Amino acid sequence: MIRMDEIIKFENVSWKYLERVNKTLNNINTSIRKGEFVVLAGPNDAGKTSLLMCMNGIIPNTLRGVMEGKVLIDGINTKDADFATLSKKVGYVFSDPESQFLTMTVEEEIAYSMENAGLPRSEIHDRIDWAMKMVDLPLEFLSKAPYELSGGQKQRVAIASVIAMRPPILVLDEPTGQIDPIGKAEVLDVISNIKRGYDMTVIIAEHRFDRLMKLADRVLLIEGGVITRDLPPKEFFENPRELISHGIYPPEFNLIEKYFMDKKLVDPPISLSLEEFLSKLDKALPRIKESDLPHQEERPSYEDASRRIIELKGIKFTYPDGTQALEEVNLSINRGEFLAIIGQNGSGKTTIAKLMAGILKPTEGKVVIDGVDVTHERIGKIASNVGYIFQNPDHQLFEQTINQEISYGPKNLGIDPGEIEKRVKTSMEITGIPPTYLEENPFILSKGWRQKVAIASILAMGPNVIIIDEPTTGQDFPQADVILQFLSGLNKNGHTIIVITHDMTFVARFCRRAIVVNRGKIVLDGTVKDVFNATEELEATNIKPNDTALIGKKLQRFGKFVSVNDIVGSG
Repeated sequence: MIRMDEIIKFENVSWKYLERVNKTLNNINTSIRKGEFVVLAGPNDAGKTSLLMCMNGIIPNTLRGVMEGKVLIDGINTKDADFATLSKKVGYVFSDPESQFLTMTVEEEIAYSMENAGLPRSEIHDRIDWAMKMVDLPLEFLSKAPYELSGGQKQRVAIASVIAMRPPILVLDEPTGQIDPIGKAEVLDVISNIKRGYDMTVIIAEHRFDRLMKLADRVLLIEGGVITRDLPPKEFFENPRELISHGIYPPEFNLIEKYFMDKKLVDPPISLSLEEFLSKLDKALPRIKESDLPHQEERPSYEDASRRIIELKGIKFTYPDGTQALEEVNLSINRGEFLAIIGQNGSGKTTIAKLMAGILKPTEGKVVIDGVDVTHERIGKIASNVGYIFQNPDHQLFEQTINQEISYGPKNLGIDPGEIEKRVKTSMEITGIPPTYLEENPFILSKGWRQKVAIASILAMGPNVIIIDEPTTGQDFPQADVILQFLSGLNKNGHTIIVITHDMTFVARFCRRAIVVNRGKIVLDGTVKDVFNATEELEATNIKPNDTALIGKKLQRFGKFVSVNDIVGSG
């Protein structure tokens, strides 16, 4: 029986994709009330997206599989409803906004569903204006093409196109997973505005919870297709260390606050935002002693400061359309460094990395690799020394088997077959790819495994330098941690690791040096601790350091703190 205030109800729902052996969802029973804000947490492949797709009828009406039980949306059984009916009830926003764009301008995109629904032209205009106001985009953007916008702006257009239909339910599947920190903040501010200004039921799946804790009424944890927890946020996050064992990485301030609670320095209950915790910390500061904080150990360095592995000298770069990406870049990197290149989208950081790898050639200046000027060398020759791993592994995978994929680079370098076989085996061992996967098609694997194949294909060419673009994007905490620990291991074994990233938590945990790029210039270059403590300079580039660095500013009389372990220890 459905209660009057229940707008979504799952009754004994199981789902198995046709091509899979095991069920993705297993006997789900839950309900969501009108106006609730529900956060769906869980590791990748836990069933989050499948659960969300049950709410708009993609499961079972579009995807191939077997469904048991029923899902009721405002009393309507999704098995019996057509897409047009359900789309009026449920607005669905995907992780990748471009995957749902259909038209050439922002105005057309927002109007599209309303026109299909036959709404009067005057009402469509009114709703477009309202939706643009809700997502905080100026009306001048209506004439722009969605593809010209930043990541955060694209996602806000996607949300606007959904809420313009005024659905009572808004479902968002990791809407900030593929955008930079500024874009993430923009999108979460929009979601917050929707919660405050419009009586909409919101269900959101996310890996990062720092901005969601204070919005959520409930947090659902899904593991192996089963909902294992359903709690208000203060209860869900009250034991953050225990959540890590379930593949959930709590907000950094949550971990630090629990540490201070255990030392009786701050009082429960847990805070639901960084600002709330900082207010508590201000009151506790007079009572905190140096002995309350662990002895800080410097991160080990594998850098050979006597040997330059990469030098960029007087580099300028202009794209064919006239866009000047780099103005005057001079940079030296030593063998064995582990460094991050950070900056907002369009700042020039990826251009710098692609110049190092020979993917791009400078308009002016020199690229020197291991003492050799390679400015005009073909990319194949540079690849034996510098390997580049793209953000999306599908942009560099193209062979039919893992064996062929990993062998491809060494073959192009003219390495003999016996040595290639050894390199394939070694690179698979290093990346943890089982020998039984050798003849598997990489495209049937999960993104995490495809990324490992991409890394293995680069390692097989034996480069001294590995450049990796956004290694943690779209990964849950366990997968991201495996990749980062793996890169750390490569660094320990002598590889120079260069990471392009927006993930400040990752930079704080693993990197020793950070390079900040803004408008085609390097504006900061130093140790991570020094760079993250240069608050004013970072603000000028629209970069926000991780929460721990901001908390560390309060504790600066005891030292410089940028990672959670700096404050709570590694135990």
